[in-house]
Amino acid sequence: MDNLEFLVQEITNRLLDRLNGSSHHIKLYLIGDKTVSGFSEEYRIVQGIDEAEHIIANGLPLDSLLRIAQLCPNSSEETEVVNSLLAGRKVLVSNESFDLECYRQSAKKLLYQELLQRKLKLEQYGVQFYSQKDLPALLKQEHIEVQSTHHTTENKGSKKPKLITESRLRALDLEDDGMFHIEKGTIITALARDYLNRRRITIIE
Repeated sequence: MDNLEFLVQEITNRLLDRLNGSSHHIKLYLIGDKTVSGFSEEYRIVQGIDEAEHIIANGLPLDSLLRIAQLCPNSSEETEVVNSLLAGRKVLVSNESFDLECYRQSAKKLLYQELLQRKLKLEQYGVQFYSQKDLPALLKQEHIEVQSTHHTTENKGSKKPKLITESRLRALDLEDDGMFHIEKGTIITALARDYLNRRRITIIE
């Protein structure tokens, strides 16, 4: 019986660890081009922008980004970016979408400087520009930071759910027709519940 209880406890602990780990996957929402490669199992693409922890505006043309810089969106995608920035969210935009190198020689100096100012304004709003090859590493770093924050919070306040097995109850030597107090969220195995029922012991949370 002890071996069975031990096995149940080990399985439960592993399931809890897996559930806790999966709940901390970074959720990404894609605006524009939906075909972004390089994601690992640690990231999940969501369909609703409200679910997203991070937003990637991918493949937006230069004129769209210039309108966003002026807070004058002219499409649903541009509006999503502006609303996200207004909500204090970081929006990732590829460097290729705001490539000004081709205008360095042809555009007048004042015009080129104005384009640079628009890019700077986007960064001040909360846009982070990235190169396609560096995107996986960037998201990996975001993942590490989020997990670090989660573990800090978890250590301060939350506790891993306790597991009550029959062998633990027997070791407590509880009296019949009594009460057994447990913390909220405690998991009680089926065998442990049967043991309490046989002893007519009431569970109190």
